[in-house]
Order: sequence, then C-alpha cells, then structure tokens
Amino acid sequence: AEYDQEVTATGIVEDATNLAAGTTTTTTSQQEQLPLTEEELYPYTFETKVASGTATATQTNTTPDYLQLGTDAFHRGDISEAIEAFETLLQTIDPDHAKAWFLLGKCHAENDMDRNAIACLERAVERDPYYAEAQLALGVSYVNELN
Repeated sequence: AEYDQEVTATGIVEDATNLAAGTTTTTTSQQEQLPLTEEELYPYTFETKVASGTATATQTNTTPDYLQLGTDAFHRGDISEAIEAFETLLQTIDPDHAKAWFLLGKCHAENDMDRNAIACLERAVERDPYYAEAQLALGVSYVNELN
C-alpha cells in the first residue's frame, strides 16, 4: 500500500503516546479520507409516520403483532401494508429488531427500491451479523443497484 506520509519512529511513538493518553491528532486530509458509514451512504427515511403514543416501548398483549401482520401482508402481495407494519414495529416497539429490518428490506427489494432495501438490510446485518439470509439479500440488492 502507498502512503502519503513518511512513517518515522518518532511518528509511531507519538501515535502510540496519543493513543495511550486517549487523544488523537488528525489532519484535514486524514479526516477527509475516513470512509462513510453505511447509514451515511444509504440513509433510510420511514414512509409511515407513527403518531407518538401509538404503542409502548415494549409489546403488550393488546399491541398488535406487527411482525406477523407485515409478514402476512407480504405473502398476500400487499407490500405497502407490509412496509407500514414493519416500520410501525421499528418506530414504536423495537428499533433493533433484525428480522423486521430484514423483512422491510425485502419489501423494498420487491418494489425495486434497491437503495432503501440496502439501507434496511445493512441495519439487519448490523444488528445480527450472523443473519445469513439478510447477508444474501444484501448482496443481491448491491448487485441490483450496480445494474
């Protein structure tokens, strides 16, 4: 690999000292080279706006099973209803629900909305790195986005 800066023993010691002290010195060129996070590359904006107080932070017996409602709608071919159910779950009950992010991504992929699919599938994989089905769907969406 090629580097813009010459590596010296003094520079290595300074970097190690700064790291140990919890301080870092970065130049403007170093800051500009930092890669964007997946959320910055593929931001996701919820289509469904849920009124505050619609559901509590945890699912109760009276709270609808949005995951099941969304899955049923997806299997019926009602993608917009499925998106609404998964987004409601993610906004009101559990924003870290990997399966809901995965299924929401599949809905967007089904609608050929590959950027939204990638955003959702990235979040599914972030929350569960061993979710093989989400990883596969993410790869397919990246390939589709290239075409």
